[in-house]
Amino acid sequence: MSLTPAEHADTAPTAWAARPLPALAALWLLGLLAFWPALSGPWLLDDSKLQDAILAIHTGGLAELGAHWQEHLFIGAGGVGRPLAMATLAGNALISADPFAFKAVNLVLHLIAGSLIWALVRLLARTRYPRGAADLLALAVALAWTLHPLQVSTVAYVVQRMAILSALFCVWALLLYARLRLREIATGQPTPAAAWALPLLILPALAVLCKENGALLPVLLATLEIALLRLRGGKATRRLLAGYFGSVLLLGLGATLWLLLVPQATAIGYAGRDFDMGQRLLTETRVVTLYVGQILLPRLGVMPFLYDRLPHSTGWLQPPTTLPAALFLLALLALGLGLLRRRPLAAFGILFFFAGHLMESTLLPLELAFEHRNYLPSLGLILAAADLIGSATGTLARFRPAIATLALVALFGLGLARAWTWGSAEGIYLSALVSPWPSTRARAELAQVLTERGQFAAAHRLLAPAQGVGPRLQEGYLDCRETGRLQPERITQARAQLGTALNDYDTTALITLVNLSLDRGCDLAERPLLTLLEDASAVRAMQPSSRQKLLMYVGHLRHDLGDGTGAMAALEAAFAALPANPLPLLLAANWRLDAGQVDAARALYDRARAVGAPGRLDLAPRFAEVADRLARTPAQ
Repeated sequence: MSLTPAEHADTAPTAWAARPLPALAALWLLGLLAFWPALSGPWLLDDSKLQDAILAIHTGGLAELGAHWQEHLFIGAGGVGRPLAMATLAGNALISADPFAFKAVNLVLHLIAGSLIWALVRLLARTRYPRGAADLLALAVALAWTLHPLQVSTVAYVVQRMAILSALFCVWALLLYARLRLREIATGQPTPAAAWALPLLILPALAVLCKENGALLPVLLATLEIALLRLRGGKATRRLLAGYFGSVLLLGLGATLWLLLVPQATAIGYAGRDFDMGQRLLTETRVVTLYVGQILLPRLGVMPFLYDRLPHSTGWLQPPTTLPAALFLLALLALGLGLLRRRPLAAFGILFFFAGHLMESTLLPLELAFEHRNYLPSLGLILAAADLIGSATGTLARFRPAIATLALVALFGLGLARAWTWGSAEGIYLSALVSPWPSTRARAELAQVLTERGQFAAAHRLLAPAQGVGPRLQEGYLDCRETGRLQPERITQARAQLGTALNDYDTTALITLVNLSLDRGCDLAERPLLTLLEDASAVRAMQPSSRQKLLMYVGHLRHDLGDGTGAMAALEAAFAALPANPLPLLLAANWRLDAGQVDAARALYDRARAVGAPGRLDLAPRFAEVADRLARTPAQ
């Protein structure tokens, strides 16, 4: 198999596709036209975690960014904090606080990534096809990936700047790596060791600084090596790459064994889920199979964006689609391996898709499904399909241009239709409610939109069919907004629907009502609310951070009711739920000072100081407040 780029003359009808300017102009023009309507959409879901910081930076400018750089450049989501992606968001905030500006930058980055994909696929395809055919295939793949309706929810969701940037650095690294390897294979001239630093070390680091799954970049490079390059080249290069990929393999195996054999590695994450690791792995067979269908046969009706009602698998036949999905994925993987000799480009695409899902669709205790997880892996299946169609012979070969044209027209139309849907909150959430898995989260968000507009009756109608703690408490919030009084049966119904797991929706709805009670923003009975809060804080499956919050609010309510002993006990339980966060101790120290118990307050402050602030949580003002009060209060 020769990997030297083919030297075939371009034919007149295809010569334009070989020139970067016309090809990239087509990609950018069609991409802008298809996705532009989505830019008028609102902030969404996790975007709310960024909004306060965005507004502060926009108002305070560089002074605010300099004074609180750690909070603004590191996201508290574990890992390395994604500072590079956060820096681009901070730069956006200096100019505008409108979501349109952030989504517009996302779209530009998406089109840059699509341009890099065009260059990468063109380079690889020229080792398998005549130049004209290779250039057309590259443009078709880049357009299909760029215009695909599945990408709309990544581009138009501001917080997914992280996924877009990480993918961009990965494609850049793949392009540089392929160029270096193909040049050495073609010329026989060894590549200087320093030239490998950018694709093998620097760009992987930049990808990780945008999002942790950038750590998969070495695995993606390995799939390229296995499928197309086969460690050809000089002896020095083979030794360097063997060492690099061998180290990656050992690190990957070590991380996998750590996740499997050390329960503490994933205990906190799975504590807040109603499924365990085994059930998640079973469910991901169905989820990844769903992804394959969404990529190769896109239908807007099965792209709801929110998948919180997707049932998890509890056995190979529970639900019955679990085993067939697993067999399908095994067959797809076997196809990829079987094509290594005959169609290595298609094999690379299939293996690339699986490699791209190794982190977010396997052992980690993440939510079961998200469309942005396909942002980069979808390239693999699109490339594989294009190569298999492009290499077809006989009758199918005559229809290749028609197939490609129809596919691209369909993708443009579907992308544009979905972008229109994403131009409003109603469109986004309604599409999630008419899917095969009507989303509870979408119902809650749409009800909140209606509530803010004063459409209380419509919001009640929307929430009434939903089951669970969250909908009942959100109905209670509606009562407060509409009449200023919480209907007592809301609390009773919520207690009756407490299950074995409490999600973010449930805890947020409960905390919202407690805050209304503490602020006297609603007429409600505190005792029944306290009972519900205590029952909720004892639910088995819940994130430790959520349990700590609920127990702190138990303390607040008991303190408000004059039960000092119960309040202190609740704060101690809150600290025990998440010992890395000493906030409950600082609150208890303040209350001890309010009661004149200086020595007890000092002991609590010392315990909190011994813990320190967890990760990137800024507790300096809280520590300073207690320290100042202690300094001004005479010792007992």
